[in-house]
Amino acid sequence: AVSRNKKERAKQTHSFVRNRLLSESVLRSRSVLSLPLGADLDQRRTELSNRRSARMRRPHAVPPVPVTELPHSATEHLDTMTSLERLAAFHTCDADIFSGWCGFCGVLSDECVEECEKITNIIVDIIRCAAEKWRRGEDTNGYRVVLSGCGTSGRIALYVATRMNRILASKALPPVFSYLLAGGDEALVESRELPEDSACGGRDELLALVPRAERALLVGITCGLSAPYVAGQCEYTLAHSDAWHTVVLGEWCPSGRQPLESIASLSF
Repeated sequence: AVSRNKKERAKQTHSFVRNRLLSESVLRSRSVLSLPLGADLDQRRTELSNRRSARMRRPHAVPPVPVTELPHSATEHLDTMTSLERLAAFHTCDADIFSGWCGFCGVLSDECVEECEKITNIIVDIIRCAAEKWRRGEDTNGYRVVLSGCGTSGRIALYVATRMNRILASKALPPVFSYLLAGGDEALVESRELPEDSACGGRDELLALVPRAERALLVGITCGLSAPYVAGQCEYTLAHSDAWHTVVLGEWCPSGRQPLESIASLSF
């Protein structure tokens, strides 16, 4: 019995070390799995780098895992870099957001700038309509820009909405920006994962915030619509496009990936 326990512990240790050494993308490859555990770590890194480079050279290649979970070529040897080299590597990763990555357009691309101009025009129109009602002493709740997200995305929504309302207040304009965070304000400082998985909960919170939208914009902040909380809100606003505009802000999401397959109620 003692011998069997030792063997089981050895197997568990082998599995743990193997998973630590290999990324998820490497584990999907049979040829790399065939490498013995004692294989040189540089050999594993080289194989991973070669396979990732070959895959990402294809325009709009669909990664086996979300883009935000993939290792970046600039940080492959982060453990051996100096502090300045690490800062430079992080800067390179951040620059991809603006310049583009593996065939996907960046924030400064013509396509993205054009879309941002369209969204800006919608927001300006919402502010203008709300200001007219506000000056007449009428309710402006139907004119809203709602930013929504889970976890860090929701904290970004809070920051942007608060910041924009301060700017509007300085110009004597009504505060039209609002935020929604899965789990409420408690989730600002403590994780609330269950509300993130509720599409119906997200929709209900949106309706509670803006029960009668006249002209409103939902900005869903999510990585590839992976959060049902935000996806449920998007489903509702898309179904009521007469009063709502819908924008999703998140990671590069190739059309070949189906991030919403697990949410049967969604229809887009």
